[in-house]
Amino acid sequence: MSRLLSTIISDRPGQKSAANVLLVQSSAAQSAIPVVSAIVRKARSNERDVVLVRALYPLQTLEGTASSTSNVKHVDWTLDVPGYGAGEIDWAARLAEVKGAIDSCQSTTVVFDSIDTLEDDYESPSKAYKFLVQVLAHLRARQLPFTLVLHLTLHSNVLPLLQQPSFTSSLVHISAHPPALLTYIASEFLTPPPSSSSSSSTDPATLKFWNIFIPLTQRNRTGEVESLVFGQRDRPGGTQDEIVLEVLTRSHSGELSTFGGTSAAIHKGNRRRAVDRVLEGWQIAKGEPCKLEDLVSLKSVWRQNVVVEQDAPDPTKNLTFNLSLTESQQNSKSKVPLPYEHENSTSVSSRPQTSQILYDPDSADDLDDEDPDEDLDI
Repeated sequence: MSRLLSTIISDRPGQKSAANVLLVQSSAAQSAIPVVSAIVRKARSNERDVVLVRALYPLQTLEGTASSTSNVKHVDWTLDVPGYGAGEIDWAARLAEVKGAIDSCQSTTVVFDSIDTLEDDYESPSKAYKFLVQVLAHLRARQLPFTLVLHLTLHSNVLPLLQQPSFTSSLVHISAHPPALLTYIASEFLTPPPSSSSSSSTDPATLKFWNIFIPLTQRNRTGEVESLVFGQRDRPGGTQDEIVLEVLTRSHSGELSTFGGTSAAIHKGNRRRAVDRVLEGWQIAKGEPCKLEDLVSLKSVWRQNVVVEQDAPDPTKNLTFNLSLTESQQNSKSKVPLPYEHENSTSVSSRPQTSQILYDPDSADDLDDEDPDEDLDI
């Protein structure tokens, strides 16, 4: 199992986590709900209390086929649709409901299944952000271990606010991408993704990959990725069994960085801001992370990488005759005299200079019939 994601998902009570806040990001090209579901199941298996705030997805999608247990507190907002209910949404009551569910737990994992729906209900990104700030402040005030999981999409207007250090200094941002994106980069730009064994973030090949990958995953370029997944550009569509996860971790007093590499350290004053970016795979059937090399949909990428690193083909291979010479044959060949090789011959410049008649005119050269002898005087 992959080291970073397995540590994040297998968070146990009392274990020191990389961060208390997890942003799990989906897009139209790839859903990250399988990751959210795995986090919920892992927390339950670790006997950690779970507060599941549902605004969009059904319970079975988030909990799987496992039966409900006492350590899961459900907050169901799926039926509260603005304009279709008894009246306006009472946000103070909603906040009190979430706080009450949290207070009934010890170490807890709080999961919001759709921040986009919360934003639509509020009709204001800033108000939705303030609601989440109050929830996070309540979790911190209890001084008990907690993890806040927020699922949202790439186009959410709350996402830039949640990425700011003012919301939380330490953060894990997990973004789901289709494997077709890495296949496209490897074939069109001849740049395969960095392997799991690659440890250098300053390697030229690694830097080149991130400089191509990061711009393609920005919100203004999502149309290109979606065209890859949905079968345009004469390419096959995406897979429903595997996911590529981009894991961006930020330490305390850090900032998210667009640095084109796997890791960066940003210094400002006396503060050290560390950001780390890695790619890992996800197998939906198993519900767990894996190495990129273990994804079946990326096998062609690694095969292309091997072909590029091979030596040039030998043109003399598999011939019906032998072109190589033995040592005795090479010695015999070196003793063969070359044609037109002048040995022991006198140089032309050393010969005595004597005059010669190169042309002797005769009567046929006499063109003047009146004076036949004058034309022959040379």
